[in-house]
Amino acid sequence: EEGAESEPAARVGATEVAFPALANTMALGAVFIPVAFTGGLIGRFFMEFGLTVALTVFASTFVALTLTPMLCSRLLRVPERRGWAFRMSEQIFRAIEWAYRTALAGAFRARWLTLLLGVAAFAVGMLALANIPRDFAAEEDRNAFMLRFETPQGATLAETDAYARQIEAVLAETPEVRHQMLIMGLTRAGPGQPNTGMAFVRLTPRRQRERHQVEVMQDLRVRLNAIPAGRAFVMELTPGGVGGSPVEVVLQHPDLETLARQQEQVIDWMRDQPEWYQGVRTNLELNNPQVDVTIHRDKASQMGISVADISNTMRFLFGGPTISTIERDAQRYDVITEATGRGTMNPATLRDVYVRGPEGMLVSLDNLVDLEETIGPSQIHRYNRIRSATISSQVPPGVAMGQAVARLEDYLRRELPAGADYELTGLSQIFEESFYYLSITVVFSVVFIYLVLAAQFESFLHPFTIMAALPLATIGAFGGLWLFGLAFNVYAFIGLIMLLGLVTKNSILVVDYSNVLVARGRDPLAAAKEAAAVRFRPVLMTAISTILGMMPIATGFGAGGEARMPLGISVAGGMLTSTALTLLVIPVMYTLVAQLQAAVVGRLARQPAPATRSSLAAEPTPG
Repeated sequence: EEGAESEPAARVGATEVAFPALANTMALGAVFIPVAFTGGLIGRFFMEFGLTVALTVFASTFVALTLTPMLCSRLLRVPERRGWAFRMSEQIFRAIEWAYRTALAGAFRARWLTLLLGVAAFAVGMLALANIPRDFAAEEDRNAFMLRFETPQGATLAETDAYARQIEAVLAETPEVRHQMLIMGLTRAGPGQPNTGMAFVRLTPRRQRERHQVEVMQDLRVRLNAIPAGRAFVMELTPGGVGGSPVEVVLQHPDLETLARQQEQVIDWMRDQPEWYQGVRTNLELNNPQVDVTIHRDKASQMGISVADISNTMRFLFGGPTISTIERDAQRYDVITEATGRGTMNPATLRDVYVRGPEGMLVSLDNLVDLEETIGPSQIHRYNRIRSATISSQVPPGVAMGQAVARLEDYLRRELPAGADYELTGLSQIFEESFYYLSITVVFSVVFIYLVLAAQFESFLHPFTIMAALPLATIGAFGGLWLFGLAFNVYAFIGLIMLLGLVTKNSILVVDYSNVLVARGRDPLAAAKEAAAVRFRPVLMTAISTILGMMPIATGFGAGGEARMPLGISVAGGMLTSTALTLLVIPVMYTLVAQLQAAVVGRLARQPAPATRSSLAAEPTPG
């Protein structure tokens, strides 16, 4: 447009942006490569994401510095007449540029006040972060969820089946349920207890129903709690396809009775707060009915009956052991014993059992043993070789996992006595682990960005000027989440990491051109003003294209869009505020850093050189 030929213009234009393009590429690579090597479950989720973005940025930079200039030299021409669309848009851009130049002049007149404005924006962003709840992922409508249900300990399979049929009836009455499958006596680890079961529920597609999956699940919780025959727990499917609980903690204590008392205290505390915890349950059940058998050894010895005879009799009748095998047609079958009417037996049945004596006589078991009906644990669990009880719970709609977990941890730290310990497990552990690894990733990304920029700009100060754009993005990223009522989850965290690389691009454009103008002999103040004005349109175009590209994600468009919405809002909001503040704060900060650098260099230059003493002897004067 300034009159140069196409090919020289393309060559000069590519040369001017080559260094900032390479600097920005290296900065983006320094951000996304650590994401690919993040530890824990979150690292497995985002490894492909980090590598894909990093390699794509490198490839696009190569294309931008080779193919794009060539195409510009061949295709770009200045038309003799402009269309109405160009004239109208040009008027809009010129009005925006005039407003920006006016604001920039005011920022240079009050440089310290402008710098204070940037600090205030960062403080507001941190305040918004403090008021945003933390969560692992947004509540996503997957069209599917699962139930776990249980009847009282000691219930038979027939009683559990009756309760399961009531659950089936409730699910059948729910119009959003398209398919259901109930399983009894089965757990994730294999065969379970006859009083437990699970159900997998699939809903109609989202567009065919009015209620969200969360609303359907909450409605089922209320209706299933009204069935007195057992307890049912409605839970979401985790990314692995298995139902999990947002809140899950393991209590540990060597003594089983003490552990039972502690878990009851914790469960009572959680159930007293239904606004925070729902469906509280534990895997340590101490109400399993059992019969303690005490053998009269002296009486059994007098009758010639051994303890092993009594034990084996009871084992064969009630334990169902494998006593033999049958091979037929290359298949092997186990032969097991089964007592008639086993499902209807009760403790009194033991009194009708007879043991065969040494001469074939039958002796009633009631004469040889004492029976006592008691209760005890159905299973003793251990965690890290210590007796444990796992307490898990769902959270009501609108409550973030981070809030519920933090509240529970605070209670456990205050109330657990000496000798007891706890540890988060399940989704709670993944949540804490993910935020820890992502925080480490942010720290390493910032360090790598500084090292890359310091090496490219050959300065230890200019990278600080460029990276000042990072805190300026927090007010938009966190403020956007707070404004739309979204939690700060792992997707928003990834969006924050993306911002580390994206917002430095604008600063690199301004600082690099300022350095070019200073090298041509301009004063730093004049150079910063001109660089900010010249680079205004590229910065604005980059920001607008990034924000528009994030709009489908920020609006939750497409399948699974609800989960990715925090990522889009954090990136779009961060780019918006960072661009607006960068165009004012970064030029001002550049001049202040240049003045500081000049003052330090001038002070060092004014210091006298230290005196040195020659180690050589003075030569004699002639004559």
